[in-house]
Amino acid sequence: MKIGLQYNTGITKKEIREAGLDILGAEYDELFFAGGANVVRISASKLEQAVLDGALEDLFISGTKVLVIETVGISSADEAGKLSSLLLKCIPGFKAKDITVCIENGFIPDGERIYRGPLGDGTALAAFIDELNRKAGEEFFGAAFNTGCARVLRLQLTEHVKALGNRIRVLYLSDNDGKNDLRQLPYTFTTVHGTNCAGWDELIGIFKDQPQDVFIMEDVRGTFAVCPQELKGTFLQLAKAVLDDWKEQMDGQQISLPING
Repeated sequence: MKIGLQYNTGITKKEIREAGLDILGAEYDELFFAGGANVVRISASKLEQAVLDGALEDLFISGTKVLVIETVGISSADEAGKLSSLLLKCIPGFKAKDITVCIENGFIPDGERIYRGPLGDGTALAAFIDELNRKAGEEFFGAAFNTGCARVLRLQLTEHVKALGNRIRVLYLSDNDGKNDLRQLPYTFTTVHGTNCAGWDELIGIFKDQPQDVFIMEDVRGTFAVCPQELKGTFLQLAKAVLDDWKEQMDGQQISLPING
């Protein structure tokens, strides 16, 4: 189990490290500024061009272990199918660099509304990953579960984490109000439209009780986008306190999940 922060340009590497946090992940476009990361995320919409440009070949230089494919905006089975075909073609290149590929749950933004897409929930994403691995002939692809994306869709976290089971290699932590992709600190919203939506303790319990290596990181870009400079240190300490609590509850245990819950 590795626990840390998803890098974002709202805070500096120095500020993050002074708070005692590790930078575990970064967006593909921000990798240079992050100074390397174990987990790099790229949007499915940018993946094909990055492959054509040969840019993904350089990921190993930064120490990248996992490439996460963000699926926000994938709105049809045809689009998901095109992504599948592209990923399967890229397997030799990923293997050469010893990089694991994980598919992230997403949603469909449409103006002021957000919809569940073909890869928006745990069951659908699990089926997509299983089909990829079947075509690949091996267990090459995994899952990245984003609690913020699930919260936007008002999904029950534990239900969809259990559906993904031990496919999960990356867990992104953020909170949303069931309406917008706000990327706030976990525990920011206790209710969504009057319904209790906490569920964090239950989520910790799932990971605590079953053991396998997973990267766990807070993806709280929204919090630091609006945070005054004078308060960034305080918010970083809050971010660290959340992760320390998770780590303490999982003390000394690796993380693992049953495939079918």
